[in-house]
Amino acid sequence: MKKWRNYFIISLLLCGSIKLRAQWESPITHFWEVKGYYNPSYTGISNSINTTAIYKYQLAGIEGAPQRVLFTTNMPFTFLNKHHGAGIIAYTENIGTLRNSLFAAQYSFKQQIGSGMLNLGLQVGIYNLNYYVETVNLTSNLDQTSFNRLSVNTTKKQTADIGAGVSWTAKKFYVGVSALHINQPKFYVFNISSPTDNSLHNSTNNSSDSLESHIPLSFNLTAGYNIPLFNSFEIQPMVLILSNSNHTYTQATMQIKYDNKLSVG
Repeated sequence: MKKWRNYFIISLLLCGSIKLRAQWESPITHFWEVKGYYNPSYTGISNSINTTAIYKYQLAGIEGAPQRVLFTTNMPFTFLNKHHGAGIIAYTENIGTLRNSLFAAQYSFKQQIGSGMLNLGLQVGIYNLNYYVETVNLTSNLDQTSFNRLSVNTTKKQTADIGAGVSWTAKKFYVGVSALHINQPKFYVFNISSPTDNSLHNSTNNSSDSLESHIPLSFNLTAGYNIPLFNSFEIQPMVLILSNSNHTYTQATMQIKYDNKLSVG
């Protein structure tokens, strides 16, 4: 067991060297406090109502600086002598002219297996996508008698979003994997008009096209282990991996905890 613990810690340290990449799921520094945000199967894993609110403001003082707000709440309950969990997630992201928000409901089913609990989770929500950039005219010759018009339309759409996850939790160890945006919600991001002549700019003989995009399927991994030390002290190494078809983000952390009340890391 001691040898296995050492391998686990070394793996976390190696993972921590991977560069940060953009994700639809915003990386949270204290990700272990909002595990349900990345995996719905963690809903209701505590013995009481659990509520967390996080506000993240980067590059303060700069116009259009990133701002993110995350609110989660969940609770366990028993129905027909079975253990379940239920919760909600509200997330808002503002970056420049980008305004995205997610509101989702979560459910998890729990089954005791050995010394731990197997959790199966489902998340169903609504993404509110809002993005706007003005039209830009690009001159195509020196006398500026013709130009190409690049028109980025307002993206304003509400679309369904589905996720699922599985995890195993015990007193000293947890691990979980999830798949988010399973239905890969689609939306239009901009259209491009054909070249236009200034002298004929009132003509209606202009074509346009729209580019369809989607939220990519994302796979997430979370894991952590509690290693007892002495006098109610313990070490808690943890890892978070977010991955889709374009990017991968890995975050590893380690904290020292005292009596399950005070922590530093």
